[in-house]
Amino acid sequence: DAYLLACLVSMESGNESYEGQLAVANVVLNRVRAGWGSVSSVIYANGQFPTVGGSIMQGYLANGPLGTSQQ
Repeated sequence: DAYLLACLVSMESGNESYEGQLAVANVVLNRVRAGWGSVSSVIYANGQFPTVGGSIMQGYLANGPLGTSQQ
């Protein structure tokens, strides 16, 4: 879950400040706490992160997320 979340953060906000990246992670974690299920079920929920199935996310999954996104 942590690796998947870091890859999502890299894809969604890798060019943002650390605070911007943290905000994306918190969106996912807040939804998990609200009962949406697991990190992966939130990330792959229909209409939530539409580009998650694209090549950029696949690249991060294959090659690893940005260092700041892992923090």
